[in-house]
Amino acid sequence: MRRSSAKRDTSFLEQLILYVAGAAFTSLSLYVCARHFDPNRDAATKALKHKRELSKRLGRPLIQTNQYEDVIACDVINPQNIDVEFDSIGGLESIKQALYELVILPLKRPELFAYGKLLGPQKGVLLYGPPGTGKTMLAKAIAKESGAVFINVRVSNLMSKWFGDAQKLVAAVFSLAEKLQPAIIFIDEVDSFLGQRRATDNEAMANMKTEFMALWDGFTTDQNARVMVLAATNRPSELDEAILRRFPQAFEIGMPDRKERAQILEVVLKGERVEPGIDYDRIAGLCEDYTGSDIFELCKKAAYFPIREILEEEKKGRQVSVPRPLTQFDLEKVLATSKKTQVAASEYSGSSSHASVWRSPRDSEEVQAAINGISKLFTPRINYLLGAFKPACNVSITFTDGKNRKQVPIKKDNGQTVMNPLFQSQETIAGKVIIEPYQGKKVEHNGVKVELLGQIEMYFDRGNFYDFTSLVRELDVPGEIYEKKAYPFEFSTVEMPHETYNGVNVRLRYVLKVTVTRGYGGSIVEYQDFVVRNYSPLPPINNSIKMEVGIEDCLHIEFEYNKSKYHLKDVILGKIYFLLVRIKIKNMDLEIRRRESTGAGANTHVETETLAKFELMDGAPVRGESIPVRLFLTPYDLTPTLTNINNKFSVKYYLNLVLVDEEDRRYFKQQEITLYRLKEETS
Repeated sequence: MRRSSAKRDTSFLEQLILYVAGAAFTSLSLYVCARHFDPNRDAATKALKHKRELSKRLGRPLIQTNQYEDVIACDVINPQNIDVEFDSIGGLESIKQALYELVILPLKRPELFAYGKLLGPQKGVLLYGPPGTGKTMLAKAIAKESGAVFINVRVSNLMSKWFGDAQKLVAAVFSLAEKLQPAIIFIDEVDSFLGQRRATDNEAMANMKTEFMALWDGFTTDQNARVMVLAATNRPSELDEAILRRFPQAFEIGMPDRKERAQILEVVLKGERVEPGIDYDRIAGLCEDYTGSDIFELCKKAAYFPIREILEEEKKGRQVSVPRPLTQFDLEKVLATSKKTQVAASEYSGSSSHASVWRSPRDSEEVQAAINGISKLFTPRINYLLGAFKPACNVSITFTDGKNRKQVPIKKDNGQTVMNPLFQSQETIAGKVIIEPYQGKKVEHNGVKVELLGQIEMYFDRGNFYDFTSLVRELDVPGEIYEKKAYPFEFSTVEMPHETYNGVNVRLRYVLKVTVTRGYGGSIVEYQDFVVRNYSPLPPINNSIKMEVGIEDCLHIEFEYNKSKYHLKDVILGKIYFLLVRIKIKNMDLEIRRRESTGAGANTHVETETLAKFELMDGAPVRGESIPVRLFLTPYDLTPTLTNINNKFSVKYYLNLVLVDEEDRRYFKQQEITLYRLKEETS
């Protein structure tokens, strides 16, 4: 009995051990499977590792976080690793001072702001303005100067395919920021995330916006927490009204003025190899309408010139170990061949009421256009109010050798023909700009400049010009003009690669543009067109043209032209041979056709016009007969052949032979020819 009882106890114990082991193994297996299929497993593992590194860098103990906060931890940046300070940003002195007092001090010295609710920390700061003006750099500098943890929120990290996870990730942003405070939650291009709420928004995005606003400044928000939302946008009018209310401080980061551009240049070139004595103020004057980003790219382009010179020396067999310092001439050379971007415009100005308040006063040409529109819409009774915005002076432009230079007629848009001086590429264009205030008036201005522009205008996009040449000379610093004043200017050996052209659908022009910049009433702008013609030598190779026209057993004609390239005052010589004639030909004509093509690809538009029509014969030819061809080009309005000018348009010429039989059937044969303008000394 005792043995059987002992066996039963042993058997029961073994079964109990197996049961416990099986349960433990099953639990472990379920745990491993759950971890394996966790949608945030990889992100959480990475975040945990990142969190440990962050804790070590910040010198703080490892904080307790949930799985959603671990995902957001990937976007946490140690302020000590940010290499941008306020001194790294040129200009914007008043804005930097305001940001220091309103944003940085409450984060660095909270004890100074503990006396009453009016001195509580800022909950939101908005930086808005045109692209490239330094909004993101300012955000980095704020984090660096304040020593606050920087959480760079990326909307892609807040999205999840699991319902409800997006709201939890948004909540994790604020809960993690509170654990790491002082902290800055930064959202770049905030309009893409917190834009205006619309009925067309999907449910997940609408819930994310609502959750974000509730946690930012809602019923349960800790008003004393040192957590600030910092956002940047170039479309402030796109933000939701509730979001704008949560930004008590908004700073416009506008286009830099001349002084600020000079400061930006000094900051960018600080620590670089540059020659001493660079006139930063002069370069800044040539960089009007350039943003800080544009100026940085300008300096980068200029820095390549010394490298190119080293490569040229190596090609000649000479070794140069160190590139020469950057010079002022390098910067001016880049400016002469570059075109300003002017990216500040439409989205920044917008169409809402906010945009009309935030529009920069430097957009003077837009202001003038708006004034002109208002004057047309309202009754004439309001005209006297607009009188203050009329030009206060007369601006005229004269060329130094204008009286002795050849004048060429050019037809304007209104149909009138005006005479303009003629130039060619590599010539120096010099003259005077004369500004004469009207009697009893003075001209207050923010600077006077003259620009030499080469422009292409498509008539289907009338009013928009594509600049292929852009040179600028600053004539005067900001001030006042009380009496007639003359400003000399000179553009030396200007490269003007294309001829002036007025076509059916396109126009290529050269113009001098004088701008008297004013902060109110609109800038005063004056234009002076001039004509450019470029001359070519006789071509070294000029082959003749031979072609045939044939209809089986009915017609066989051969014709020959003496060459394929003609200057504009040339004579087309040729001969036509009738080898077989079994149809009755009524007449035969030779035409000169111009084909103008604009656009590219599927948007190409072709316009063909017949410029000349020359009757070769009238009546039926005889087999074996030959007809001479002599066509003078001088009487016709021709231009040189233009091929793919700036990828915008082309102009080609064709000789078109047309035969008409007695039944009015027409037969064509077309051949392209090249036209050029012969050098004047040989014409």
